[in-house]
Amino acid sequence: MVTSGDISSKNIQNIPKLGLNLLMLLPRISLMRNLEKCEKTVYKSKGGAKIIIEDLAGAFTRGDHLELARFLDKELLHNDHDLKCLSRVVIKDMGDTGEDGLWTFIFDQELDTFAAIISLNHTYLTTLEGLKETLAHEYGHHWTILHCIRGHWPEFKGNPRPSHHRLPKTYYEVREISPKDYHTGDIENAWHLCDKEVIAEDYRLLFAPAPYNQDHGVIAKMREDGLKKPILHDPQPDLIKKFIYSLGL
Repeated sequence: MVTSGDISSKNIQNIPKLGLNLLMLLPRISLMRNLEKCEKTVYKSKGGAKIIIEDLAGAFTRGDHLELARFLDKELLHNDHDLKCLSRVVIKDMGDTGEDGLWTFIFDQELDTFAAIISLNHTYLTTLEGLKETLAHEYGHHWTILHCIRGHWPEFKGNPRPSHHRLPKTYYEVREISPKDYHTGDIENAWHLCDKEVIAEDYRLLFAPAPYNQDHGVIAKMREDGLKKPILHDPQPDLIKKFIYSLGL
C-alpha cells in the first residue's frame, strides 16, 4: 500500500557544481534507503488504499516491503473495498507454531466495520518469495470470508463466529466435495479438512502468478499423511475461478 521529473541538459549546465554533485547522488541515496532494513513501509495503491507492511522481525528492507505491497496490489485479486479493510501486513517471529501465516479480523456488525491483519511468520518465511506465497494464501482468506460476511449470505453476517460458518452450498457443488468431509474451522489439528483452507488455497492457485501458484497445500498435506479419503482434486479453473471472483461483485 513517487513523483518524477526530468532535467534537460540545458538546465544541468546552469546548475552549480556542488548542486549537480548532490543531484547525481540522489538516485544512489534513494537506492540505499530501499536497501536499508526498516520496520514500517506505507504503499498507496492505484485505488487510493494504503497497504501497510510492518516488519517486527526487522529482517527485510524497504525495497522488499514495497515489492511485497506491489505483489498484493498488482498481482492478486482484490478490489478497493477489501484492500481498505486490510489494516496491515505484519512480518514477525511467531515461533515454531507450524503456521506460516495467520489472518485475523474484527467485525462490528452494528457499525458495519471490518478490519483484518495478515501475519507472516518469519520463523519459517525467511525469503521474499516465501512471504509472497503465504500472503497469497492469507489474502485468499481475506477475500473469501470478508465478502461472504459483507454481502452474500446473511447467515454469515449474523453468526457470532462468522469465520466458522460453513461456506455456501454452491462452493461445495462446484468444488465437488461433501460437507460431511470438511469442517468449518472449529476443529483443531485438522487444517487440511477445513473448507476455509481449501478455498484459500484455491484462491492462491487460481489468482496468484507463477511461481506462487504451485501445489495445492491441502492436497499436498493429504498426500503427505497418506490420506486416500476424502478425495480432493485440483480446482477446475473455470468454475472455481468464476465462483471466487463473483464473491467480490
